[in-house]
Amino acid sequence: MSNSLTKKHSAGSLLRFAMPTIVMTVFMSLYTMVDGIFVANFVSADALAGLNLVIPGLSVLVALSVLISGGGSVVISRKLGEGKEDEARSDLTFLVALTVGSGILLTVLALTFARPILMFLGATESLYDVAHDYYQVLSMFIVGSLLQVQFQYFFVTAGAPTLGLVCVVAGGVSNVILDYVFIVALDLGIRGAALATGIGYSIPAVVGLVWFAFNRKGLLRFTRPHFNASTLKESVVNGVAGMIINLAGAVVTWLYNRVIVLYLGEIGISAATIVLYARFMFNSVLSGYSSGVAPVISFNYGKQDFEQVKLLFRTSLKAVLAGSVLVLVVSVLARDAIVALFASGDPVLADMARRGILLFSISYIFNGVNTFAATLFSSLSNGKLSAFMASMNTFVFLIGAMFLLPPVGLGADGVWLAVPVAELLSLFLSVYLLKKKQSEYHY
Repeated sequence: MSNSLTKKHSAGSLLRFAMPTIVMTVFMSLYTMVDGIFVANFVSADALAGLNLVIPGLSVLVALSVLISGGGSVVISRKLGEGKEDEARSDLTFLVALTVGSGILLTVLALTFARPILMFLGATESLYDVAHDYYQVLSMFIVGSLLQVQFQYFFVTAGAPTLGLVCVVAGGVSNVILDYVFIVALDLGIRGAALATGIGYSIPAVVGLVWFAFNRKGLLRFTRPHFNASTLKESVVNGVAGMIINLAGAVVTWLYNRVIVLYLGEIGISAATIVLYARFMFNSVLSGYSSGVAPVISFNYGKQDFEQVKLLFRTSLKAVLAGSVLVLVVSVLARDAIVALFASGDPVLADMARRGILLFSISYIFNGVNTFAATLFSSLSNGKLSAFMASMNTFVFLIGAMFLLPPVGLGADGVWLAVPVAELLSLFLSVYLLKKKQSEYHY
């Protein structure tokens, strides 16, 4: 077993262990952001809005992969901690095979029902064609997009987070290069952006398949797959919270596209695109840490090393609080630079986006604890509680704030403030549940 999971962690070593996952999730958030930068500067503002209309669908794919992969990594980590290596390998193989099969089915469905899906996502007639161009190409890479998310988790579970980091960085760099080649040099427009992103997704997917197929030094590798209903059930239960957290991105984008246009018009969709790009990037720092330490917590909980679990909890809580403050400060200070990447030639759009980022950034001060709390309970095999927390945040607090704040005189500011209000309400719930469950889980 890799020392990275079995060792006794200090605050410094835990941060070093989580760092590759943090960087990985940040790079993942940059995939579509890079597309947006090239599209905004070399295609058109309408193309940027069309790209944003597709993002909720992409977020749903990520959420579906997290449902199996995030929960599955908890199951596999716990079994490794219990010394059940053969079962862990079998579960790994089964879950990857399930992801490939599901991806093929989703590809067929996405291409068959393209128009109703895009209209549901909020495409107007004037934006439909450009949105469809991006959507159609990206749909061909669904299997790769699901696998690259899955291997983020499984590389960490296998004690090889650095390999995952290298793969994602390689995919991100290739995405930037190919965006230039396809959009600028070959003039493929928004289709080129989708093609570059799809190839970027495929790099971690292919490396993961090859590494787990031929790796014989570590304990985790592919074996003959066996359907395991109990593993699937436990993975889904533990992965629901992570799925809902990622699904929140889809819900937020979809709601923003639907609501902001009522107050700012179609240009508001482009402004929301810039604000949400910033959100994905900054939230990924906090969610990356929580995802990175989750296998360590699961492993030690499986070993019943409660002293280590307590240390991991306290260290992580301090880390996410410090990280939340840092992300808030950076978001406020960097908002002009972020907006300039997308809207340097459109002062009206730039002003909208700057104000949106400023108001939205309030949410980061609360988001770190909320994400860590939900991930913690999932890593302790209480996926139902994690799912409840994530559901309250997205489907009660967020949707409620989105429809209550704008009509009371706040207008577009109410749309930007909906997420901070939802995160604040979720913080009260997170603190209550963390205190209530402390004695039960020995953290």
